[in-house]
This record gives sequence, structure tokens and C-alpha cells, in this order.
Amino acid sequence: MQAVAGEAANRRFTNNSSRRAGRPPDVVTPYLAPELLSVFLRCHDSAGRKSVATSIDGKLKQKEAGQLFEFINVLIQPLNRYLITALHRKVPLSAARLARFALDKRREEKQIELEAAAKKAAKKAVVAMIRQAAKRPS
Repeated sequence: MQAVAGEAANRRFTNNSSRRAGRPPDVVTPYLAPELLSVFLRCHDSAGRKSVATSIDGKLKQKEAGQLFEFINVLIQPLNRYLITALHRKVPLSAARLARFALDKRREEKQIELEAAAKKAAKKAVVAMIRQAAKRPS
């Protein structure tokens, strides 16, 4: 809901101000992608992306696949209809982009947690060594 409200506010701001060059900022993906991944992970043990080969117009291309992609794709269809019709968003949300963003963000968060745990363990080891050294008679 926050993302849709942000998108609406962004549209109102854009309509009230002069047009700017470039792509408008994506205010929906940072909110929506992690939440969709969170819901998916409540029912599944893991989430990942699959890239499969497909032929489009006789040319070999890659296409997203997998349970997470399908889950996100189904859920964003009604939201895309609303964003395009009511908010006049030109480009619909992409299930592939949402999946990539969510998994990248989750990977970054896990890496930060691991680094924090390693730092805490190293600090604990140093404190233990200092205490051990203090106990030894000189």
C-alpha cells in the first residue's frame, strides 16, 4: 500500500511540475519486492531465479522461470492493471525485475548479518585472549 501511495504521490508531483528528462524513479519496487519475497518464503523453504532458453522470433533468448517468478507474476497482474489504468503508469511492473531486486536485497542483508556475526565473534575472541593474558602471572 505504501508503494502504491508513493507511486500516486510521485505521479501527482510529476503532473504538477514541469517534465524532466530521463526515467521516473521507481518507487514501487523497493517496497513491493522484499514483501513479496517474504510472503513467498512463508510457504517455501527457499527462493531463487531460473533462467531458461527460449526462442523469440527465431532468435535464442533467455526468459525468467521458477516458482518465485510465477508467484510474483500472478500477484502483480491486478496491481499492474490498476497502475496502468488509474495512475496512467506507462510501464507495468516486471516480475523478473521484482524477483531480482528482492533476491539481491535479501542477499545483501544476509551478507551484512554474517559480517556482523563474524565481527562480534572476533571481538569476543580478542576479549577472551586479553582476559586470559591478564590472569597469567608475569
